[in-house]
Formats: sequence, structure tokens, C-alpha cells
Amino acid sequence: MPAPSRQEQCPYCSCLFAQHGLKQHTASCKRNFDEQQADTLYERELLQTAIGLIVLSLISAEGESSPDFYHPASGIPARVDHFEDYQSNPTFQAADPPIDPCPWRPFATHHDFKLGEFILDAALTRKQMTTLFELLTPNSESTQSLASTIKSPRDFQEHWDQAANLITPFEKSTITVPLRGRDQTFDVYRCNLWTWALELIQNPTLEPHFFWDAVQLSKWNGKAFERFIDEPWTAQAFWDLQTPLPKGAKPLCFILYADKTRLSSFGTAQGYPVVAHCANLRAEIRNGNGIKDDPRYKKKTYYVDFKRLVWHAVMKYILEPLEEPSKTFKRSLGFQSSAVILKKQILGDTAGLPTKGAQNKFLSGFGLHNIQNVFWNVTDCDPFCSLSWDRLHAHDDGLFGKHLRGEIVACVAALGMQFTSQADDQIKLFPCWKDFYHFDSGFMGVNFTDGSKYEDLAKHILFVTQNILTETRDKHGYHLLKCMRSYLELNTYAAFNLHTETTMQAI
Repeated sequence: MPAPSRQEQCPYCSCLFAQHGLKQHTASCKRNFDEQQADTLYERELLQTAIGLIVLSLISAEGESSPDFYHPASGIPARVDHFEDYQSNPTFQAADPPIDPCPWRPFATHHDFKLGEFILDAALTRKQMTTLFELLTPNSESTQSLASTIKSPRDFQEHWDQAANLITPFEKSTITVPLRGRDQTFDVYRCNLWTWALELIQNPTLEPHFFWDAVQLSKWNGKAFERFIDEPWTAQAFWDLQTPLPKGAKPLCFILYADKTRLSSFGTAQGYPVVAHCANLRAEIRNGNGIKDDPRYKKKTYYVDFKRLVWHAVMKYILEPLEEPSKTFKRSLGFQSSAVILKKQILGDTAGLPTKGAQNKFLSGFGLHNIQNVFWNVTDCDPFCSLSWDRLHAHDDGLFGKHLRGEIVACVAALGMQFTSQADDQIKLFPCWKDFYHFDSGFMGVNFTDGSKYEDLAKHILFVTQNILTETRDKHGYHLLKCMRSYLELNTYAAFNLHTETTMQAI
């Protein structure tokens, strides 16, 4: 009986062919691959020429023109299109990236990658992996018949280690901050921001999606051109940032978001991530925690200062890779702003005060704090201009979760147990909607650690209490519900992903 012919894999389409037919197929497959890459590069060039496209609806009046909506440094001329054409403009469709014939590398086959992905998603232990490989093998005495090159936990770990080397790794460091004479240490895992940014920029898949020039987009509303903002590079701050840059220089922008979260389902281990986004990429592409409080230090001023010091120490470590690149370009304005000079004078006056308490009291009158700001280590960094806010903490978990909700609950509770039970019963009657939390345990005596639940509660609470906090029964509570209605309108506007001049004025 003749031995079965040996099959080999095409490096371009990954199909298996006999040795005598592989060479001819590979040549044909390579031509198709090269043609597809050439088409992709052409589409990318088309996309780059349309980066600054002005968004306008259909203009019926003749002679209607628009101002220059593009930053002068971009070299892109103004462009007017019908709104329908903009919506279906093929140059705004994402170009196909160059095809990687083996996207599962460094895994030998796609099957290996899917197996490794399953093991990682299931978070299998080494013992469980060993059992899995034995079950997948027809003959448990040998793993040679397993249809995968990954035959053991060791093979799995080696493949994932190789894959991890393809992206910017996380580096571990330890920071030390003193608290009442004792050093406190914290582990920090950092992904080098500058290396990560270069990795994104050099990624051929992401290359056509980067926006390097500020653009002011406007839409004809029937009476005039109205500017709208839907991405960072369409905002005035991006325009102002690009203006002082020398010819040929482009802004590379980061969005840093610090939060806190629990690392285990039991809530005993906490982590404090700082999430980074590249603001030069669209939202759909680009899209941390504090220190756990000790009851001994609750509401202690020195502990608040300690937490600030830890935050700045951690951020210093995270921003460290940007310190040297930031020195490459230095602005030459020839003068200092009066605000900077004034703050230096204030800090100088503060140094002459005898105690830290006196210094803090003096600085609080100017809205300042006596602390070394970590952002000062980055050349030309203006933390006052870069400072932003997020709706989750400012509104859902803040203005409503920590203020309005408590006031409304207190007003209802003051009316007696009958109305407390009525409020809980009424919120339970709300229908269950997708992605909308159902408060089947009521809300009067419940606090949440998840700000998104407060967002949902804010949408419930006005309807739940409108027949309880009436004008005749509780005038104060009635006016509070009016404030709640205004808050809901404000929060709705703040949730928009696209803002116009009209919506900004409404806020």
C-alpha cells in the first residue's frame, strides 16, 4: 500500500496542498495577495485625502460658502459636500488593512490559537490544562495524536509568552510613600506610554484611522452653518494645541482615566487602574482606582494628603516615559502669562507661613494646594488646560448618587414608613427593559458602589416619587423634584456623543 502523499500549508491562504501542486498554487496565491495589498494601500490614500472633509447638509441657496474649517498647518483645502454624499462617501469607510496570511502567529495554526484562547478565557489551572489535553487525546497514554502542536501546559505558556512579546509589555515597580513615620509600599504595573504610542502609530491596521490635524466641522441647519464636535480633533482645544506647533509637527494626544475597581468577585482585592486612550483615533477604536480606605484613617486630613501623594507618585511613574519626548519641542512664546507669574508669587508668599495648616488655609483662598504636581515633570504640560471630567463620577455617582438621591430619600423617609414602602413598591413595578437595571429590592435603604446603577435610578426616581413628594404634602421635596428634572435634562445633554453649538448653549 503506497504511503499517503505529504501535504504542506500555503503561507498565504493556509490551505493544504500536496507537494507537487503547492508551488504553482503559491505563485497564484501570492499574486492575489499582492493585488489585494495594493488595493488596500490605494484606499488608504483616498481616506487620507478626505480626513478633513467638511460635513454639510444639502445647500439649496446659490453662492452659499463656508469659512476655512481646516487648521492652516494641515494644508487641506476646505470642502463642501451634500449631507447625503457625506453619509455614503466610500472614502469614509474603513479601508481593509493589509492581509496577514497567518494572523494567529506565534501559534503554529489557527487551531492552536483557538485552543489557547479557550484556555485563557476559562482561566484554567495547570492541573485543569493537563486534564484537558488528556481528554482531547484519543490515546491518553500519548499526546502525539493530538491535532495541535500545543500538547502540554508548558507548550501553552511558551506560546503565550511569545505572543506577549509582540506588544508593549507591562513593567512592575514599587513606590514608597510615608504615612505617619512608616513607609507604605504599593505595586504599580506600567505599560510604557511612549512605546505603546509608537506601537499604535506603526501598526498598519490602525494607520489609516489616525487623525493628525484639527478640523472644524459644520452642518447647514437651514439658516446657517452650525459647528458640531464629535471627536477630540474637532474640538477647539485640539485646534489651539496645534496652532503653536512648528511646521510639520503634529499633536499626539492621550486620554488618561483613573478609577478604582474590585479584582475579585468577592470584592476583597481592589485594583486602581489608569486607562490610557489615544485621542487621535476614533471613539469606536480607542474605545483607574484609589487607595482602599482604612477605618482608622477615615476623614483624617493627613490621610487625604497621603492618598494624594500616592496618586502623584503612581502618575509620576506612569508619565515618566513621556518626560524625554516632551523636551523635543519647546514653545518660544517670549513671555510668561500673568496667571503663571501670579501663582509663583502666591507660592512664594506661602513659603513664609509658619505651619502647614496656615499654608493650606492661605492657598485654599486661591484654589491651590501645597503639593508637587506630577504633570510639571512633562515639558510644557498645562494640567489646567488638560483637566477634564467624566459624567459617571461627576453626575451619576456624584451630583445624583451623593447628593440629590440622598435628599430625595430623606424627604420620603421623613413622611413615614407608609410612603417609604410605597416608593419601594412603585419602583418594583417598573417593567424590565434591556440594559436597564431593575430595582426589585427597592431603593430607599440601598446604596450602590456601581455608578451606572445610579444612572438608572435617576431615570426611575422622578416617576416613583412624583405622587409622594407633592406640592401640598412636602413643598421642599416638590422643589427638589423640579431640580431632579433639570438634572435629568442636563445629564441627557452631557451623554451626547456629538455636540452642536445649540446643545452646548442648552447645557
